[in-house]
Amino acid sequence: MEAKFISEIPSKYFIRRWQKGVIRSQELEKTYSFGGDIGECQGMIEDAYRVVADSLNMIAHDPDSMTLFLQWQKEIRNKIEANPPNKDSRTKDELITSMIGSSKVDKITIRNPKNVKTGGKRLQGRREISMNSSKKDGRTCTYCNKKIEPGEKHDRRNCPVRKEDERNNLVDTREVDANPNIV
Repeated sequence: MEAKFISEIPSKYFIRRWQKGVIRSQELEKTYSFGGDIGECQGMIEDAYRVVADSLNMIAHDPDSMTLFLQWQKEIRNKIEANPPNKDSRTKDELITSMIGSSKVDKITIRNPKNVKTGGKRLQGRREISMNSSKKDGRTCTYCNKKIEPGEKHDRRNCPVRKEDERNNLVDTREVDANPNIV
């Protein structure tokens, strides 16, 4: 481009989706709902959205043009409001039904779910589970029957009472391992 002395890329080479601040006609269509079957007007509506979107993209950085465009749009709207075309004769319920795609339900029946993960119990959060587990009785050593506090490394294999008994040769470790009821 420098060799051919081209300082700017012509705008015809920019795809719309690459342009900054582009308003897509599909997004505008999602914003507004026409309520019901618009049939043969659908294509014209899409064209109108494209024309408006393209016009806004062209004048997006020019406040004077934007003001003029907005005035024209308001004039068009005022003319339509002054002499409205044949109005839709449907009732409010019919309009809502056509927009939603289903009719109004007279009676709602709620049934119990068939497959429930909880088995009929309420699911508990982590905090509630930890609070409930702290209320439970702790473990006890099977050798000395002492209650073991949480975090304490004490069980039948490393019981301090048992180790003391082993040092004093009061108990045979093979007998204790085979039969935990021997004291």
